[in-house]
Amino acid sequence: MDLVYLMKSQNHRTKYREWIKRKEGCIYRINHNDRYEDRNWKQNLTAMREKIIDQYIEKNIEPAYMITRNYYYHQDDRTKVIDDNKRVNVVLDDLFNPRNRNEYQLDKDHFIERHQDQLIEDKGEYRVRRGGFHIHTLITELDDKIFTRPNRNIRKSLNHLYKKEVIPTQLVEEEGKTEIVRKLITHNLIRRCGFVGTGKKCIDIVDTQNYKEFDGYTGWKGLVSYCTKNMYNTTNIVEIYDHQNSNSLLVSK
Repeated sequence: MDLVYLMKSQNHRTKYREWIKRKEGCIYRINHNDRYEDRNWKQNLTAMREKIIDQYIEKNIEPAYMITRNYYYHQDDRTKVIDDNKRVNVVLDDLFNPRNRNEYQLDKDHFIERHQDQLIEDKGEYRVRRGGFHIHTLITELDDKIFTRPNRNIRKSLNHLYKKEVIPTQLVEEEGKTEIVRKLITHNLIRRCGFVGTGKKCIDIVDTQNYKEFDGYTGWKGLVSYCTKNMYNTTNIVEIYDHQNSNSLLVSK
């Protein structure tokens, strides 16, 4: 009886969701009145966002932080960007989960955004230079035990940042978890990734608690909305989403 009830409940939920989508066009947006609402590209974009949000919910995970990385030089080779994303994954895992334990698993999704093409002067001639890239990486929440029982790499990083022996839990109480996470990630990416510059604009990290809204989506869904803002056709989806270094969104592994 329990299994039959569950199947009926899931079927009812699916039908309800389909009804909402037919009626409203989406499920997760709190505000979706804009002048492009009836355009095909916007409907495709909304459907893609909703699919990605569904996949996060089905996996029972939510993005907690968005790491935006800007190259300090012009980088328009997507292949090299993919390699750099792989390196970022290694650095993050070495920092937060060096022993590869399930309880500390960090899910990561990389979205590659290309800047607009530019008209530049080159040896007295003008030419169009293809737009370079920057990357938005969504990562899931970090287990609180990384501060209550910090590993060696976290302790070394905090000692380097504060120039003295520190107690991570006290730092969290004083500065907040988001700020400590931001400092740890920034320090390690700059130290271990040669493609990450040291300027203030090279790395920006925001958390879902402080991210209000983008295109009608709020919280972590707002981060997803921002990262996918150009994913309105197949070509863009393939270029933007780095499926090689990300966690099973859009494609099955």
